[in-house]
Amino acid sequence: MAACDGAFMIGHKPINRKTGPFCEMAIDKVLFDRLAELLSAYLTGVLTPFLSALFYLPDTFSICPQLPAAAGSGLLTLGLTCIYLSSTLDMFITGLGNSIVLPLVLAVLSVLGVLGGILLRMRAPLLFGSAFLGVVIFAQIWHAAVDREQAWVWWASGLALGLAIIAFFAYFEKHRPEVLKMFEDMRRWR
Repeated sequence: MAACDGAFMIGHKPINRKTGPFCEMAIDKVLFDRLAELLSAYLTGVLTPFLSALFYLPDTFSICPQLPAAAGSGLLTLGLTCIYLSSTLDMFITGLGNSIVLPLVLAVLSVLGVLGGILLRMRAPLLFGSAFLGVVIFAQIWHAAVDREQAWVWWASGLALGLAIIAFFAYFEKHRPEVLKMFEDMRRWR
């Protein structure tokens, strides 16, 4: 909050120097408590069962070797679906312009999924992370262009997407054998 001649402005009411810092601390506390509540809901409701399933998955396959490998990938896919869909639904239920934290949480989870998929050489986290990163980016573009009535965002986003596609195909054409080898290696991932 900005100070102007010793007064803080909250809404349309000026607040003097004595009460201003207390109001600012109260607002910070409310925001911190809401963020802590949101993160604890994610940790207890979504991430804990998924992470516990990931930790117990190797033990399950060592105890029951007759389980097919598809059971592990199915469990991973189910866990990723729960995490990404709950984050996406929270973002849309709350409203795109009402919370800045929810799209950031989904974007961070998506980027972590993509990086985890690359590091672990697994297709499911890579594809889910890429898809939901696209969802959060498109949702933010939609919010800026439609809800805030900024038509130039459509033009800028379309231009950036077009340039990215042209750059991708130019890279593909120039480094065709390496890109085809990379895609062939990705087909062998779990």
